[in-house]
Amino acid sequence: MTRLTLNDDFKESMKKLCDGNPGAINVMFQCLDKDFISGSLTLVELDRKGIYGSDIWRIYKDECGEDIDKFMRKINPASFTEKGQQFSRRMQGELMKGDGKRETKH
Repeated sequence: MTRLTLNDDFKESMKKLCDGNPGAINVMFQCLDKDFISGSLTLVELDRKGIYGSDIWRIYKDECGEDIDKFMRKINPASFTEKGQQFSRRMQGELMKGDGKRETKH
């Protein structure tokens, strides 16, 4: 069963996923810094697969050698197919204005 809901804000989602583990929060922010769209999809996949807290850190550290690219590919390989990359670029383009700032709607 997943923990995230559509009503969760960013902070609540991160709290639910990291389960109080500082290593997990570090990994999650690295995912988002690497590529916001693919990183977000990776976080959703963590929840869908029931991977939380210390398990996030263990997979990143022990199974992926602290390599965020390997971690993201392991958790969400679909984001790294050609179609996944096209989707990520398209979504990133829709989120960004010409000045590189995220759009906000009021």
